Amino acid sequence: MGEHALDLHATFRDHHDFVWRSLAQFGLASTEIDDALQDVFVIAYRRRADFDGRTAVRGWLYGIARNVALKHRERTARGLARTAPVEAAAAAASDDAVDLELARQEAAVLVERFLAVLDLDQRTVFVLAEIEGHSAPEIAAMVGSNLNTVYSRLRLARRRFARVLELRSEDARTGWDR
Repeated sequence: MGEHALDLHATFRDHHDFVWRSLAQFGLASTEIDDALQDVFVIAYRRRADFDGRTAVRGWLYGIARNVALKHRERTARGLARTAPVEAAAAAASDDAVDLELARQEAAVLVERFLAVLDLDQRTVFVLAEIEGHSAPEIAAMVGSNLNTVYSRLRLARRRFARVLELRSEDARTGWDR
């Protein structure tokens, strides 16, 4: 394993949430994420000797998660049953809390639908920048892309998202619901 041997318990503890969110953002159904998460860490365990420390552990896991998500999505596309995520509405003590929860759920659905129509490269960059809060240089290192390519993908995704929000606002003014 060499000098860059991974402490897999610490790796799991430190990166579990990040990998879980990444798998969700790659479009896996909530019913698939736990299995995919296990696959990511099993693969990391099997390939731990391949980790040479030249990249961050998070970036290495991200690459594994991306490949695992692609394989899970391919299986789904071939016809395996996929259960849509169902979220129960939170019990609210007041009308304001109910309205706030509904607005949050609508926003989440809007973002999920937007991410679903982006190609994988734009979705990856958008999620890492806008949701995970990574800088463009960090993203370039994580996904192995040229920095200018990352900036371009992010600019295009942001422009598309702004257009989605603009259309949504127009729909709200006219009473049209997509």
